[in-house]
Amino acid sequence: MAREPSPPSPTASSICDALGRSAIADRLGVQATAVSNASVAGTFPASWFTALRAMCSEAGLVCPESLFRFKATSAPDATEQQGAA
Repeated sequence: MAREPSPPSPTASSICDALGRSAIADRLGVQATAVSNASVAGTFPASWFTALRAMCSEAGLVCPESLFRFKATSAPDATEQQGAA
């Protein structure tokens, strides 16, 4: 028996379409153009994560962290660790 294909991963655009750009803008306190710009760019500012995750949860949508522009962190090197001791 063939497996059902998994649904496509959500995109910034599909989340904006599902939630509504105006609703997102209202919740975040930003202009609708900021939401539209993020949709076109394909990523959201990291500062929007908590609010968008809540909105997606309320709507039964998946909200992948990969759609947000979080800053990467690096582990401190040995010299920094020795200086802290």
